[in-house]
Amino acid sequence: MFWVQPLCDEQSCYTRGLSFMLGYPGSDMPPAGLALLDTLTDTLRRAEEAGESLEFPKVPATAEAVEPVLIYGTDQVELRVTKRCMETCVFCNSWNLVDNLADTREEAMDVLERAARLGAGKLVISGGEPLLVPWVADLGARARQLGYRHVTLQTNAVLLSRPTGQKTLSLAAPDDILVSMHGSSREVVGAVTGRPDLFDDKRAGLQAALESGIPTAINFVVCRQNIGDIGPFVQWAAGLTPAPYLVSFSFVAPSGLAWENRAQTIPRASEAAPALLEGLQLAAGLGLAVVHSEYCGIPTCVLPELRRFSEPCTPDRPIHVPSSKTKISACESCNWNSRCSGIFKRYLDLYSGNEFGETGGSP
Repeated sequence: MFWVQPLCDEQSCYTRGLSFMLGYPGSDMPPAGLALLDTLTDTLRRAEEAGESLEFPKVPATAEAVEPVLIYGTDQVELRVTKRCMETCVFCNSWNLVDNLADTREEAMDVLERAARLGAGKLVISGGEPLLVPWVADLGARARQLGYRHVTLQTNAVLLSRPTGQKTLSLAAPDDILVSMHGSSREVVGAVTGRPDLFDDKRAGLQAALESGIPTAINFVVCRQNIGDIGPFVQWAAGLTPAPYLVSFSFVAPSGLAWENRAQTIPRASEAAPALLEGLQLAAGLGLAVVHSEYCGIPTCVLPELRRFSEPCTPDRPIHVPSSKTKISACESCNWNSRCSGIFKRYLDLYSGNEFGETGGSP
């Protein structure tokens, strides 16, 4: 006996492709059975490479319709069209419970309409890896019919190294692309994503995105696994042609797998801030457009020089303190208080508030 199912992060298996897992029950399999599994694996991988969509039985949903949640009180909705992904990032925030998960076409279209009625004007299509979903290209057109003014596609870029992924991107026609790239070398990217074997595909896919004519940004999540690679990453990114219109640096949030792996993945903010500042300064010197994320960044009181690179505060992006964050007593006298979304409550549970304050920096 054997089983085939969509790729997921938690299930052990015999082998996996970009969109499937193949395994068998029990601990022993005779040689003839293993040979059969290898043949089936080769068949499934050839189907993927040919651009064929692998369909899996879906258990009928019994849950109520997804009620959309807008991001931090803005008019932006992040629609997750799958939790499947060929990577297993150490800080993945979509492996467990997530907002706005709609993994059928019908559910996704319904969420788009519900979010539009709530006032959503910006759509972020994410996952998992959204390019694993054959109907993802339909979302952009429907969003524009509903009055959305901007559509962003988030991707790990692996499938953009293939003609089928590039075709899906062309059909989706987003206004911009955000590519997750968390290191400059196979070793670092592998330590973050769990898939060093996909490094070349990620690089090729990012290049395809840059050459697509669609404005492309890169997101680098700072975690314990890649702090030492920020400088080399900036050097590499500055040499890309065409250039990304932006490189956004964020700090690992204490949620999802990052929280499960917190001892190995979440450094102190005061440990990461100097390396991040050095990388941002290097980028500025090389002419690379960079930004330090507000909601997922390091509170800048840890190292006030980071404020030079912080996201701008504009009327259409008001600062909002989400329920996962809080302000501490030191925030009251901070001259950046109105520009800051606070500190993650879980981070304070993990470490302390001694790093934060107008003269922050002490562990």
